[in-house]
Formats: sequence, C-alpha cells, structure tokens
Amino acid sequence: MAKYLARRAVMQAAKDGVQETLEVSELEVLKEIRDVLVSQRTGPAGEGRDQEPGRGHDE
Repeated sequence: MAKYLARRAVMQAAKDGVQETLEVSELEVLKEIRDVLVSQRTGPAGEGRDQEPGRGHDE
C-alpha cells in the first residue's frame, strides 16, 4: 500500500506541475491578446485616438 501511495503522490505532483505550466501559458496568451487589442485601439504613433470607440480604420 505504501508503494501505491508513493506512486500516487508522484503522479499528483506531476499533474500539479503541468497545471502550473498551463496557467502560466494562459496568462502569457492573455497578455499578448491585451497588447494586440491596445495596439489596434491606439494604432501606430497614437493614430485612431480621435475615432469613435469600436470603429475601425475602414468604417
């Protein structure tokens, strides 16, 4: 029984490590999305600040 519990503890620790990695990766993706949305809103060199919110350059 002790071997089983030890093996199970190792497996759980491995799963916890994977979960932490996924959370970090998800956070990085969200940061990238935020940066892209901000850059689309402000545009290069501050373009687009006098546009109506929600309107693109082509509308």
